[in-house]
Amino acid sequence: MVAEDEPALRRVIVRRLQTLAPAARIIEAQDGTLALALLHATALDAIVTDHLMPGATGLDVLREVRRMGLTIPVVFVSAHAAIVAQALAEGATRFLDKPFTIAQLDDVLRAVIANG
Repeated sequence: MVAEDEPALRRVIVRRLQTLAPAARIIEAQDGTLALALLHATALDAIVTDHLMPGATGLDVLREVRRMGLTIPVVFVSAHAAIVAQALAEGATRFLDKPFTIAQLDDVLRAVIANG
């Protein structure tokens, strides 16, 4: 699942995932509320989430993933570097600082796909 409230950025992440994992089914959430709903309604293999989104934050999504006992990879994408330590301490798999390059995005996504 890709949870990102910025439509253009969400499309970029989805397209890169489609390129790197063409067989994957990618679900999109435009806000934190939908991300939480999809988390409960769909079996997921990994999550790429923004931190600041309407309805719920990326930390809320991460906390719910871990509360549910899921060990799936959760990648944080955020311009708020202050959240890095907290996200990693609470079980985020990777952190990608905005703005990022396509090469940086690809590196993180490849690592998640390889280890996921």
